[in-house]
Formats: sequence, C-alpha cells, structure tokens
Amino acid sequence: MPASFGAYRRLVTHLYIYQARWRPELPMARIADRSTLKADGQDLSFITVTVSDKTGLFVPGAKNRLRFEISGPAEIVAVDSGDATSHESFQAKERNAYNGLCLVIVRTKAGKAGQFKLKAKSEGLNDAEISITSAPIR
Repeated sequence: MPASFGAYRRLVTHLYIYQARWRPELPMARIADRSTLKADGQDLSFITVTVSDKTGLFVPGAKNRLRFEISGPAEIVAVDSGDATSHESFQAKERNAYNGLCLVIVRTKAGKAGQFKLKAKSEGLNDAEISITSAPIR
C-alpha cells in the first residue's frame, strides 16, 4: 500500500525560553543549570530558546531569526543554534534558530549583584523573557 502525505501548516506564534535544567519528561534533556549565579564576572548560564506554535507545541523545523536583549548585571557572551553549516559569529546578539532551537550563554558582571532579564524577539512571534538572579559573592 503506497504511503500518502497530507500537507499541513502550523502557525508559529510563540517563543519560549527555558532555563536549561534536567527535565525527565523531555526527550532531549540538557545539562543542569541554575537560576542563581555568582556575581563574579565568570559565572555562566546556558539558556535554551525554542520556537513553538500557538498551541505550545515545539516546531522542530523552525529557522526564525531570533534577536536577544539583556538588561541588568549580565552580558550575552555567545549564541548558537547547533547548525554546523553556519558561519555566523558566536559573539552576536542574534541567530537563526536551527531545528527550532537556539542557545544563549550569558555571563554575570563582576561585583554587580541583582536580577537580569534576557528577552528573545522574532518577527511574527510573541516575545519571550526570563529572569535570573546574580548573587553577591560571599
């Protein structure tokens, strides 16, 4: 019996930011990360951004251009999407998603404690934001 394929279109409307944590219910778990960092200028947080449709389902084929903004005592160190064919610089504030995913690495600023926010934007999608705390060194 020959296979038949039906075309369908998912409306991509949302960006979700997940702080990388071990989540056993997800088939692609990431290395555990934390929501509080040391304000030593060296502590990093790895943040995964996923593109999803209006029902919240992950869209694995999405290649949307994602732009990142950070406010507070931290800075964007690198962005990546896992696309081995991309020649884009890692030291940027935007990147095309690859298979619906993008990674942002942020670093705290030395001696500056407080909360910082990372915002992800893409044309035609709802913005996503995450807050992380940078704690003073003891």
